[in-house]
Amino acid sequence: MLPMIDSIDGSRTVYTMKMDDSLNSLLEDLLTALQEELAAMESPVDLTADLQSCTYVYTVGSDGELESCTADFDLDLVLGLPVTETENAQITAKLQMDMQMDVNATGDDVRISYPSFSNFEDLTPVLSGGEL
Repeated sequence: MLPMIDSIDGSRTVYTMKMDDSLNSLLEDLLTALQEELAAMESPVDLTADLQSCTYVYTVGSDGELESCTADFDLDLVLGLPVTETENAQITAKLQMDMQMDVNATGDDVRISYPSFSNFEDLTPVLSGGEL
């Protein structure tokens, strides 16, 4: 969302966005696609996720420019792995993320610097042979 913001009008304001369960649906779709890829590689894995909460807080300065953003979420991941033909093991991970982002520029003021590629080694011939 941040790269798409050009400017925001208003005085210094804090906006809090709490995400709803539709974000859980998107996460489940991504995990389903991942499980399909794993199944094609003959790695039967049952992977589920439950997003408990997800909140973004945006701070906009009096000049209308985005100054900062925080993102917090709690996520439960459950991984099921076959141990034998009739028994599965289950691993549950509870994840918490707290992220702080300071916005240095938006819109036309954004500048991107790339490192020097002068010593770049082309790996295309190696990778096209299927080997690293």
